[in-house]
Amino acid sequence: MKIKTAVILAAGQGKRMDRFKTIKPLVKIAGKPLIVWGIEKLAEAGITRIHIVVKKGDKKIEKVLFDYSISGVEFSYIEQKDNGRGMLDSFLSLREKIKEPFFVAPCDSIFEKNPYKMFSDKMEDFTMLVSLNEKQNKISGAQSKAMLGQNSRVLSVGRELRKFNGLDTGICRFSSVGFRLFLKAASNVKEIEAAWNKLAKNNKIRAFVLDEGAWFDVNDPITLIRGELFLKGLLSKNKNYFAGKKTSKRIKGFINFYNKKNIRTEIIIKSGLIKNLEKYEIIPQEFISSPHYLITDENVNKIYGQKVINAIKKQGFNIRKIVVESGERAKDINNYIKLADEVLGTGIEEKSIIISLGGGVINNLAGFLAATLYRGVGLIHVPTTLMAQSDAAIGIKQGVNGEKGKNLIGSYYEPLKIFVDPEVLLSMDEYYIKDGLGECLKHALAQNYKYYKFFRNYRGSIRNLNFLEKVISANIKLKIKLMQKDFKEEKEAIVLQYGHEVGHAVEFLSGFEFGHGEAVAIGMRVSAEIANELGLANNSIVKEHIDLLKQYKLPYKIPRYIKGEDIYDALRYNKKMRDGDIRFALVNKIGSLWHYKSNYAIPCREEIIKKAIKRSYE
Repeated sequence: MKIKTAVILAAGQGKRMDRFKTIKPLVKIAGKPLIVWGIEKLAEAGITRIHIVVKKGDKKIEKVLFDYSISGVEFSYIEQKDNGRGMLDSFLSLREKIKEPFFVAPCDSIFEKNPYKMFSDKMEDFTMLVSLNEKQNKISGAQSKAMLGQNSRVLSVGRELRKFNGLDTGICRFSSVGFRLFLKAASNVKEIEAAWNKLAKNNKIRAFVLDEGAWFDVNDPITLIRGELFLKGLLSKNKNYFAGKKTSKRIKGFINFYNKKNIRTEIIIKSGLIKNLEKYEIIPQEFISSPHYLITDENVNKIYGQKVINAIKKQGFNIRKIVVESGERAKDINNYIKLADEVLGTGIEEKSIIISLGGGVINNLAGFLAATLYRGVGLIHVPTTLMAQSDAAIGIKQGVNGEKGKNLIGSYYEPLKIFVDPEVLLSMDEYYIKDGLGECLKHALAQNYKYYKFFRNYRGSIRNLNFLEKVISANIKLKIKLMQKDFKEEKEAIVLQYGHEVGHAVEFLSGFEFGHGEAVAIGMRVSAEIANELGLANNSIVKEHIDLLKQYKLPYKIPRYIKGEDIYDALRYNKKMRDGDIRFALVNKIGSLWHYKSNYAIPCREEIIKKAIKRSYE
């Protein structure tokens, strides 16, 4: 028997979803309200009449559905008589309203496969759809449990069941007789579960099994994120999945070209390295006949510029030094163009090497220069700040700033060598050590709990050489571990972006008054607030962030002169933005990022981000 009628229970407001400022059925997921996803599945299964149970006087759902064209479906709205019994009141509101067999559908669930097509045509009085897939059940968000016995008999249903073998999906089917039996069972109980269990005890409920496909009962922000990532994953795999169109044909007869580079980068960590640089091979001998360039800034040049040039010249190399201004503005796109013109005008070859001597700005600028001139020349880094030694120079990301924000123009390019001398940090102002620690604490908070405990337990000076050597060595090893798995920072290595989403915005909007590490520190606090808002992390996680940042005298509040709206607008230029979503790396506990399968960049909604930003002014 083909059923043509369905009821959607949509009177619940969804208390755990109230942070989204709309009732749960209308919360959007992958671009559409939750209730619309359910209606589309019903229409696909041949349902032509849908009764929607709504809260008394609530016209919101009716207004929203008016804008969605779902052909062949007739809607009616039934107001729930609220007697404080939740879903039971919704069911009782159907009394005398429906005489024919019908499906009961949730307003807040996502199914990969059509669940209504999983019921057989043979009509029984009362059947429930139950999932027995333990792996999927764990992440489904569903809370109503079910115990099934022989012959698909439902023995008991409820949230508090200790013994169960499945989860109630919230979908059931009634015959006319079955619904009368339910109304009788519900006549003198206060909760829906009591009515279910009366019927189960009398052997009146049978189960169909949801035996394939993912499903999500969206009762909280975490499950909403999982569902959204799942749907967008389907969309990215098959862009016509939701459109119902045929996939375009692929052109035949193409030629494959494979280009895989295996480039090794040597990282040398040794205190006192720079003052004895002439003793070590800096540029490989095979490059001795080509012209080379040392890029440094005004501040570093005064201390180390001539020492490094002399050491390289003593080894017989032809090298020229170019000094740029100090500070973040040195790596904007216009300065890059001037620098490229100067190097090209002076002379460069394919076997030339560009050496960066300085902090992260110089490493990035020289790195992008090396990556782009002649489609790539040699690159060597000699980082002189903690930021650069532990993070900026250790990697393959090279880039410069555009008008809209930091590092928007760049490439992936491997250096040949990186020379790390922790001793040079002792000649730097303590501010630069503190700023560099902002990036190091990122790995502690988001990647490695033991590293976090190391920082929390340390009570000495941040200028202590032994401390700095341990920090640099640990940080490099942690970063390399991530890069070897995921060098484009799309999965596990999203750790490297922790705090950078808001951090980049704060740094840019402050006119670079904040150092990069300081801005990332503020960004990590905001990310912790977002995780807390979403229910991924508890209040103690936010406190641990603030306490650690305070311990190392790093900022953890957004300054009042930077407006929250400006921060949010700047986030739209985040490199990790996908499908119109602003995505964040988020911790669920210290030393660990929350993720769904291989998705580590979590889509976050405007209202959540703005609330977290607002809390981060305090």
